[in-house]
Amino acid sequence: MEGNSWNVYKEDVVSVKVTATGVTTTNNWFKDMIYFESVDVSAFDTSKVRYMNYMFYNCSSLTELDLSKCSIHAIYEMNSMFSGCTSLSELIFAEETKLWI
Repeated sequence: MEGNSWNVYKEDVVSVKVTATGVTTTNNWFKDMIYFESVDVSAFDTSKVRYMNYMFYNCSSLTELDLSKCSIHAIYEMNSMFSGCTSLSELIFAEETKLWI
């Protein structure tokens, strides 16, 4: 799913549970979902994801995100993944995750 296929529902969707495998890019998935409050990615197999650019860009109602079950080892780019997430106060990664910011 390249791009933001949720865009037509951006004023209606407030919560999503992602259950997918084999995905290599999540660029723009939830971009501009301004009423988006929560996402459950605990069942999302991210082991093959290489690109997460702008995935949550401008999700201004998102307050917390638990990525502790997500593997980020294959990721090459995460540009502006959380830019515009003005309400995001808690971001949880797996304990062994190392980020270079």
